Amino acid sequence: MKREIVIVGDYHILRTGLKLLLESKEEFDVVGEAADLKGLIACMENSLPDVIMLDLVLPEGVVVDMLKYLQRAYSRIPVVVIAVNASQGAVLDCVMWGVKGVVWKESSEEDLYQALDIVMAGENYFQMPPNGIDTQLINQFERVQTLQSELAMLSQRELQVLKLIAEGFSYKEIGERLSISPRTVETHKSNLLSKLNMNTPIDLVKYAVRSKLVD
Repeated sequence: MKREIVIVGDYHILRTGLKLLLESKEEFDVVGEAADLKGLIACMENSLPDVIMLDLVLPEGVVVDMLKYLQRAYSRIPVVVIAVNASQGAVLDCVMWGVKGVVWKESSEEDLYQALDIVMAGENYFQMPPNGIDTQLINQFERVQTLQSELAMLSQRELQVLKLIAEGFSYKEIGERLSISPRTVETHKSNLLSKLNMNTPIDLVKYAVRSKLVD
């Protein structure tokens, strides 16, 4: 059975070349292409792919809007970004927004195929490019992956409470929004501090900002 892919990028020639490359392998089928968020939404409404490939040549704000949309509506579909001329910071932001794989400009065709295989198997693909990357970025990647592992430990309710605490709501206000008691909110806060090995609500606010749960 073929694995279906949607390609997103504002350069037609890049999308065409990537499609030809992918469909040279019998197991891949490109079922949609998009140049912007509107096109991506149309693709997703037409056919749900196994993976989405996103070119970071797109303006950073557009990329973030796309990733927010995909996280909200299709969080189970993995996204692989193509980092040709993207800054290191832009790549890290993508990882924080849920991207599961990064293919660099130095990557080979086999690296691309491997990335797709790995993310569709439910794993992350964050290999460094062959020519290397500075130690600071590697450390940042490791911190991002640590954050993602920590967030995965939290329940949906704990994430909701964490976000609302970071936004400055009181326990009473959080309780009203979530239809739970202030005491239950405080229990969730205590669990968050314990799971994240933190001491104060201020630590939780800083953590929520680092994790991009709040702006």
